[in-house]
Parts: sequence; structure tokens; C-alpha cells
Amino acid sequence: MRGNDLQLAGRRRGPIEAIATLKVMMTRTDEFPQLRNCGPSAVANRVFFRAACLLALITTGHVSAQHIETRVLTPAAPMHVTVHPNVATTLLFPNPIGGAFGLGLVSGGNRENQAALQGTVDLEHPESSPLMVLHALTPGAKVVMTVLLDGRLYVFNVEAGPDPDLAITYVLTDPQVRRGAEVTEEDVRANRLRYDPELLVGYLRRAQDAELMKKSSPELYSDYSVRTANYTSESDWAITTVQTIHRFEKQDIIVLQGTVQNKLSKPLIFDGRSTTVQVVQEVHPAKLTDVMQPIPARQTVPISVVLQGDWDGSRAHLSIENEFRIILPAPASETPTRYQAQETGRGYAPRFRVARPEEEGKGVIPRTQTGR
Repeated sequence: MRGNDLQLAGRRRGPIEAIATLKVMMTRTDEFPQLRNCGPSAVANRVFFRAACLLALITTGHVSAQHIETRVLTPAAPMHVTVHPNVATTLLFPNPIGGAFGLGLVSGGNRENQAALQGTVDLEHPESSPLMVLHALTPGAKVVMTVLLDGRLYVFNVEAGPDPDLAITYVLTDPQVRRGAEVTEEDVRANRLRYDPELLVGYLRRAQDAELMKKSSPELYSDYSVRTANYTSESDWAITTVQTIHRFEKQDIIVLQGTVQNKLSKPLIFDGRSTTVQVVQEVHPAKLTDVMQPIPARQTVPISVVLQGDWDGSRAHLSIENEFRIILPAPASETPTRYQAQETGRGYAPRFRVARPEEEGKGVIPRTQTGR
């Protein structure tokens, strides 16, 4: 048997058979001429050096890869752990382990009785510790292990394989997944919308003077976005057109700028408190309507409408990419407005004729915009 043959035999047979073969090398120097002219100490040194190299070859030959990972505990499904006779697999749990159970597990205190217990996986677990060390006792070791952690049971399929896990850190939730932060009462109050007529007028002025004020006071427009548009709606008495859409994200304010054309042959007067805005298929009440009245016959004048929040006072998060159409109430002299109806008990103003959304395939629900 030559040295190369010995290495191949060691890889095939395993560490125990390789050590036995090394003992044969020490006694049968006739088959190893490189050891004939050496003294006992030199022979022993060479043999033990070969033993160290051979064991390293055996270990690298049987263990092709070792994994160091962080994994999420899943109580609803078994988790897989790969072990190996030449590798100690360390498991770190988020909290101290209450116990580990399974047929084939051998604890450190019962190691001398492992033959009687027919154990296949050695388990080391310091008391009141989150650490656990697993070591396969046989090449074909396979154990179903149950771990008690924080009053819940987790099942592990522990199986020997060529690619063992070296160290695994278990966590309760995936660290890459964004977790919800605790919200305090102060945070809720600070996030509430502030409803104030002066605030609405102030944001209307910011939108109208944005081109000038952005240069002198950029801090007032840190949450500001704007785009041009051309959305019209027509009734029997007026045509409204939305030309510019402004959005202030912090206060959830939308400012619409456009024009209104009087189709009547007489001045047009309406109750601005009943102005609404159709956003795709939703209708939102206007918090502020700025328009000159009465509107002269057959004339077109500017109009500005301010939206803030939703019907129930919460944030609407409307995106400026939606279609906004201003719906004016009927003239005050013809049909009572919503507020006049509440006072007199008479009917509501008729609906506007609003064109279908321009973009094909657009959903009926308005798009939202939570970012800037």
C-alpha cells in the first residue's frame, strides 16, 4: 500500500479506519521505504505528520461546505438543520430554551450510554441558555427535534449531510421586513389634520404665488408638488376647467386652479359652499372656493378650489395624477343648494355632465399618494 493509496483509502473509509491504517504504517516499514533508515522518533514524527495531513484531507473530503446564516423561526412548518460527524453545529435562539426533545437525541450527560440509547445526534445545551450545539454521531443520522421556546413548540428536521450548517442564528421575525413602529398618543395628535380657514387661505396663496415664493422661502415648499392639466366638466349653466393641480403633502391639501365660463345670458350666482370635486368616481367636498361673483354673462373668470382630507376628517392621500373636475352647484335663483335644502327642505342641485376618464383602463378608485 503506497502513500497515495493510503490517502484514497482514508477518504473512502473514514477517520477511524484511517487511524488503523496509520498504525499499520508504523509497524510495516518494509512497504514504506522512506521510513526504513529513520529512528523510532523520526518514524513517529513522520507518521503523525502524515496522520495530521490525512485527517485534514479526510475532513475536507467529507465536508464540502459550511453555512453561517440567520433564519426566521416558523412554528407552522418544520425547519431543516444539516449536521455532520466532523462538524459541531451551533444554534442560537432569541431567548433561553425551555427544552429539546426527540428520539435519537443524546445529551452530554448520557453520552456514555449512547450505545444503549441508540442515539444518532449529540446535543449540548447549557442550562438557561439560548445556545444549542448539535453533532452527528453517525454518518446517516436523522432526528426530528422539538424545541420549547417562549411557550411555543418548534420542530426541526436534523439530518446528516455533506454540506453542514456551522452556525445558525434564529430570529422571530425577518430583519429585512419592515416592522410597524409603536404609535403614541402624541404621535396621533401630531399627525392629525389641522382644519382652519386661515390655513386654507394661506395654502391657496402659496399655490398661487409658488413661482415667486419658492425662491425666497423654499422651506415652505418642502412637501410641495405641482402639475398642469386640462379637465373640464359642463352643465347647462357653466363650464369648469382645471388647469393646474397643486399638492401639499403634510396637510393633505390639494389646490385646483382653473376657469369657469358662464353659459347663461345673465350673471351667474351660486353658493360656493356646495362646490364639490369629482376625483375619478369619488366626490369630495371643497373646503374653500375662490371665484368672482356674479360671473358676467358669457364670460370666463378664474376659479380656485381647495381640498383637504376626506369626508370623515381623515387623510385622503389623493395623488395629483388623478383627474380632478370641479362641479359647481346650480344657480341660486333656480335650484336650492345643499345648504338651502337643509334649511327649506327642498331638493338638491342637479348633477353635472362629467366626461368619462380620458385614460383607457383606469380604475374607478382614485390613486393615492402617501409620499412627496
